Amino acid sequence: MRLLALLVLGLCLAAVIAAPVARAQTVHSELYITNGQVNTQVVVGNTLYVGGTFSSTGSVTGSGVPVDAVTGTAIPGFPRVDGQVTVALPDGAGGWFLGGVFTRVGDEARANLAHILPDDSLDPWAPNPNGQV
Repeated sequence: MRLLALLVLGLCLAAVIAAPVARAQTVHSELYITNGQVNTQVVVGNTLYVGGTFSSTGSVTGSGVPVDAVTGTAIPGFPRVDGQVTVALPDGAGGWFLGGVFTRVGDEARANLAHILPDDSLDPWAPNPNGQV
């Protein structure tokens, strides 16, 4: 009986070790997100009906985004910031310095400090401070 228990334990341990590593998912930038929990989803034809404890949906923008002062909508093209932006300062030439606690800007790894150029591209400059800016 003890041999059988050890065998089962060994097989379970082998299965855990051999299991694939879970990877974090990236939200597709063309999808909409909610400001609360989604509890149910149903597809009917070409329409997805979503219900839950949210009050609005919107496009994925990240935590730093320029907004049109008249319409209140996000201005497209700004690179998505994954994390928290705590400060945004103009660079005097049409671009922006962003500081905070973040790990990515656009498609590039950036730790806590980034420079967005006037054309909304990410500056190659990457100081990567090891704490919040």
